[in-house]
Amino acid sequence: MSETEHWKGKLISTGKTISEFVSTDEIPPYYKDDEDYFEDQYYRTAYMIGGIVYEIKMEEVNSDGDIANAACNSDGSIDFEVRFYNGGASFSEMIEQATDLLPIEVRGEK
Repeated sequence: MSETEHWKGKLISTGKTISEFVSTDEIPPYYKDDEDYFEDQYYRTAYMIGGIVYEIKMEEVNSDGDIANAACNSDGSIDFEVRFYNGGASFSEMIEQATDLLPIEVRGEK
């Protein structure tokens, strides 16, 4: 059943790429690659921005209406707040929408 979700938290850089974050020894053969495994196994606990894995620390908040915000901190972590109807968007899509607002150098774009 779909419902509105509202999460507020922080993305904390591990300084690692997916291949450094995930041990290839732990990936079952039915995953096509380490990124496919990462997206499945670390959903809502880690996210990749600009090729770097960020750990997700968050708490659920109760309220209505869509929100997608993100801001960089001086320690390299990223505060975020997302609220969405999970019948129309996923957590990853909302994090992507929020982090699209971050500076280009954080997103790994040129």
